Amino acid sequence: TPITALEIDYPKYCPICGCETVNETDVLIKCSNEECSAKIIGKIIHFCSKDCMDIRSIGERVVEDLVLFGVVEDVCDLYTLKERYTVAELVDILGEGYGSKSVEKMLEAIEMSKEKPFANILAGLSIPNVGKVVARQLAKEFKNIDNLMDTKYNDLISLDGIGEIMADEICWWF
Repeated sequence: TPITALEIDYPKYCPICGCETVNETDVLIKCSNEECSAKIIGKIIHFCSKDCMDIRSIGERVVEDLVLFGVVEDVCDLYTLKERYTVAELVDILGEGYGSKSVEKMLEAIEMSKEKPFANILAGLSIPNVGKVVARQLAKEFKNIDNLMDTKYNDLISLDGIGEIMADEICWWF
């Protein structure tokens, strides 16, 4: 008997925030809400991951808690935690499972991540189609975020391995 494809009922609404979903490629369903807590959590987890900023003391649970308790809304907020909160305040806000030593370790790991190369930052920004390899190429070519932000579409597509779609995504992201 021949194998037949099954009809899949894709979710029309995000199970987290209730906003409509977008079916981008028939296999990639995304929430349309850029402020959806699940999307924010995913982006921060990616940013903190070993392949990006390698912030070792910040895993999925920590990111979820930081976002759900309103301490962090984006990756930039990680880098202002020390200015906005004392260790004791963070321990109090985050609650059970967080002691002063674990919070201090987290803040120290964030501080150490500031030494990572520009390519790691780029890879962690969740720019569509920009992974480690492309991030290294962009970092080598543009040297810093300001130069990349100021670049034009035509400059991007002139680079090896950067096509129209990727150049569009990079320009759109910035």
